[in-house]
Amino acid sequence: HQQALERYKDAREYMRENHERMREDLRFSNPADPKQWDSSALDVRKGRPCLTFDRTNQFVAQVVNDARQNKPGIHTIPANSQGNNDVATTLDGVIRHIEYVSRAAIAYDWAIECAARVGLGWIRLVPQVMRADTNEQEIRILRVVDPLSVVIDPDCTEPDGNGAMWGFAETIMSMQAFSSVEAQGVNPVVGRAKRLVPR
Repeated sequence: HQQALERYKDAREYMRENHERMREDLRFSNPADPKQWDSSALDVRKGRPCLTFDRTNQFVAQVVNDARQNKPGIHTIPANSQGNNDVATTLDGVIRHIEYVSRAAIAYDWAIECAARVGLGWIRLVPQVMRADTNEQEIRILRVVDPLSVVIDPDCTEPDGNGAMWGFAETIMSMQAFSSVEAQGVNPVVGRAKRLVPR
């Protein structure tokens, strides 16, 4: 538990400056109300109009729509001469099933939009228990609504994060939902790949 808290603190501190820039990018490119004037410029122009001609969202939309036309997905190929094409084809079928039941296109599109808007987007692979008596599980691909809610191992040097040895995905929930999860016998603080830490 103590090691997890220390790792979380290190990862948060490591990402602090980057998260500040991401928040600024979110405010700047907010399609509903882009904040493209900083407070000092607004103070200087007090009493004069401050017009905003948002040109960022057309480029975000272009990236996202290109990705929708060329749908991302997971594909398997034999890795070497000992690989088997039939096994790869079977695995492709399993992966397509997981993507279909997860509605993975939503997660992919959202991750791409977040990456285009703030430079970082996430998806989560989460096991879902299908039959509790046999502990039969299926993988689900879920979107991460808030790209700032995930932090990973700061020692990871790969740009896509595949070298991370650990990470945290924060989940905000009401006290009632927290109590409900706790009543089910799951420790919500460390269970189910979620992390709750008071801010």
